[in-house]
Amino acid sequence: MLRFGLNSPDMRGLAGALLIVLPVLGGCAHNPGMQQVEHQLARGDTDAALTLAERTIQAGRDEALLALHRGMILRIAGEYEQSIEAFAAAMDIMGELEATSLSEVAAGLAVSEQIGAYNGALHERILLHVYQALNYLESDQPDAALVEARRIDFGLRRIDNRFGRAPHGGDAFARFLAGLIYERHGEYSDARISLRKALAVYDAYPDDQPAPRELLRRLVLLSERDGLGDEAREYRQRLAEQPRPLPAEHGEVFIILHNGLAPALESYSLTVQDFTTGYYYRIALPGLRLRRGAATRAVASSDNHRATSEPVENIESIARRDLDAALPGLQARAIARNVARHQASRAVSEESETLALLLNFFATAAEQADTRNWRTLPASLHLLRLPLPAGTYDIEVELRGTGGASSQRQILDNVEIRPGDMHFHSMHWIPPDFPARRTP
Repeated sequence: MLRFGLNSPDMRGLAGALLIVLPVLGGCAHNPGMQQVEHQLARGDTDAALTLAERTIQAGRDEALLALHRGMILRIAGEYEQSIEAFAAAMDIMGELEATSLSEVAAGLAVSEQIGAYNGALHERILLHVYQALNYLESDQPDAALVEARRIDFGLRRIDNRFGRAPHGGDAFARFLAGLIYERHGEYSDARISLRKALAVYDAYPDDQPAPRELLRRLVLLSERDGLGDEAREYRQRLAEQPRPLPAEHGEVFIILHNGLAPALESYSLTVQDFTTGYYYRIALPGLRLRRGAATRAVASSDNHRATSEPVENIESIARRDLDAALPGLQARAIARNVARHQASRAVSEESETLALLLNFFATAAEQADTRNWRTLPASLHLLRLPLPAGTYDIEVELRGTGGASSQRQILDNVEIRPGDMHFHSMHWIPPDFPARRTP
């Protein structure tokens, strides 16, 4: 058995390895490169953010993650066509929207959770299609947006062929947006079905994300249009008012606020040593670092018309639920890897105890949580609807923070409203000094 006296030859022989390995064997791991990307986004320098992202994220196994970040940064910059190309590349790499396969689970069993290609959490893969649909809507490609709405529907049915729901959320606004797209194309029955499914998801969410009033308003009108009086009455009771149909000479402006930054994943680890064998055991698991936006709502106004946003998706909460659901499997695989390392070291010790300890040290150091995630997503999404008579408008959008304080103002210039049209615009807001805190 190898002894650990300070002057033993074996201990001196391992000193160099320990100096390399031990700094890795504890605490939490950060990603300074992505922090710099986010800092540049908060400053509004999308060119610098994109350059840093391309330097920070490795090609190959992380190609999909790079495409996700590239697509988001480009759409923040207003480069919708390039963003469409980046998101299309991410879709090609990640494949169809579906539940995680057994092969993806097995990939993390052998050496490390980071060993396989990045495939994204389920809510990220749903939101990828949401953002692609928004790209098409905001670049005046409504037919392509309709295709994306159908892909959301087919993908969710592939995940859950009974109810068409994502198990931990992330599909409420996706269904809501798809319903708006169907309605824009005059496919009213599909719109009502999609909005009804959105409502079911919102109702299943925790109290931090109630069903939006705009969703209920549209469900009342679409149900009445299709002669579903009892269903319309149910929605109307929840809304506590009778909504009025859009006047024939009006159009609608929808403004989506993309607020803050989604949680970042960090690696938290615990390393212990069995002093009877000298072997180390390490468990490394991901934890969330929350970065909430400062804005609580958006207010849009033009002439005498005014509207206030309401929250439609809490991506921060969805990321937490996704991670909570994944942790038991991550823990089980980490334990399995420790058992495998112990058995491998025991086998090598028959030839050389020093080599066995070196194998154990370096294999333990390789145990890292997979902290890759689409962290340029927002922390939350808000939606407002501003109905306007036909004409051309300058629309002022003001962000409000806690207590009603104004955070930022933006003007949408020369928005042309035609009767019956639905216009979509986005406003991304990352506060210059966005707060960061770790989950308990």
